[in-house]
Amino acid sequence: MKKNIYWKIKLCYVKKFAKNPIWLKSVGITKGRKREILEEGNALCKI
Repeated sequence: MKKNIYWKIKLCYVKKFAKNPIWLKSVGITKGRKREILEEGNALCKI
């Protein structure tokens, strides 16, 4: 359960920074994975 909460926070965080390609590269997120994360993030976070 705790892991789920952490994951949601992580998704929100990633979503906030998803417009920064240098940051994405530094955390090793590919374009395909980015899309996945954004879709999950959109469902979980209203930022």
